[in-house]
Amino acid sequence: MKNIRYFFALLLFVFLVACSSEPVPTPEPTPTPETNPEPEPTPGETPEPETSTEADFATYLQELNADWQSVIGESEEGPSYLNALPANTLLTDLSSLTDLISMEDTKTALEQFSSFAFLSLYQLIPTHQSDVSLPVGYYDYDLESQSWMFIKDSEDLSLEFIIKDTDDSDIKIVLTFDWNYGAPTTTVLDRTGRSIEVPDIMRISVTKNDTAIGYLDLDAEWCEGCGEDIFELSKLTVKGQFGYEGSPDKIDIDVYYKFTDNGGDEKDTIKTTGDILYTSGEDRAHLTWDILDQGYLYRDENCFLTVIAIDQGDVNIKLDLALDGKERLIELALSHGQVIADEKGYAIYDISGDVKADSQQVLSFMGTFNDSNGNGVPGEELEINFKNGEMTTLEAILNEYLKLP
Repeated sequence: MKNIRYFFALLLFVFLVACSSEPVPTPEPTPTPETNPEPEPTPGETPEPETSTEADFATYLQELNADWQSVIGESEEGPSYLNALPANTLLTDLSSLTDLISMEDTKTALEQFSSFAFLSLYQLIPTHQSDVSLPVGYYDYDLESQSWMFIKDSEDLSLEFIIKDTDDSDIKIVLTFDWNYGAPTTTVLDRTGRSIEVPDIMRISVTKNDTAIGYLDLDAEWCEGCGEDIFELSKLTVKGQFGYEGSPDKIDIDVYYKFTDNGGDEKDTIKTTGDILYTSGEDRAHLTWDILDQGYLYRDENCFLTVIAIDQGDVNIKLDLALDGKERLIELALSHGQVIADEKGYAIYDISGDVKADSQQVLSFMGTFNDSNGNGVPGEELEINFKNGEMTTLEAILNEYLKLP
């Protein structure tokens, strides 16, 4: 099942097109003789959006992407330090969150997310240890040995490392994991029967040269299975803010994830919402999403997740931008039916939805997301219709704009 990540290309293809390595050429406008000026719209009539053609929409997305980069350029400094951690640290590159979507099956992806495995919090704990405690202490990263050196005891876990500034000077970054920031830690069981210490309410804070620049608060709830809590998340809320005190450049983060296991009496649900706001003075970039999938979750005799069978879902994504007084808004809404994932491939059926630019519909789409022709690029059965009547497929867009093999 090799193209699960392309499903997320479907959800975000309106943004990904803007990141194409080769901009889509915009046709030269046909001159209109002065004797035949463009008629003014009738009062009460909605004018045709400037993004009604595929080429116009691609240009719009490129401009949108440029505005996005301008707004987030300064305010993303804090989160970028999470990405700067050395490769063999307890917290790996946050891109691992997006790597989850390229895993070979949905079950593995959800298990990784549900167990905090994407944070690699237990990497330094010996695998043979019968019970696992959260790591604590103050560590400094040694470049020569490429390993973390214990410095001193601490109730929290602090990781200090050096990165280079643009002028090649050293910047000292310290990440601190306060496992019991808002509540005592708790103990859950993993699949092998080991007891694992996990946080309920924790904080990750970031300092740059001893100045606080941001934090993330994580509030977790763990699944109850066979009478005991197990190493799977049932709910996770992530809230935080990055930015220097008094600075106009800030990021506010509010992400929510929950799955509800109804024991087979009714459909189970997997829900995630997100609200990420970048501000830079009067400029802003505001990304929100709301995703709800429904189906049935199946568990083994020890109550651990084994199968996720999704049969319907809804997705809504919005990006609201304001730069130099000009505002843009792009919205993606879709619903889908059954999701099939097995050794034969991956398919999402009965997809339908639309994309709006500045509150005007630009395109609609419907069909099946799969790779029925086996060429490695999915989407040949997902038809996309632009406002002006142009028609294409997701496969054609991926081939043309994203240069996928």
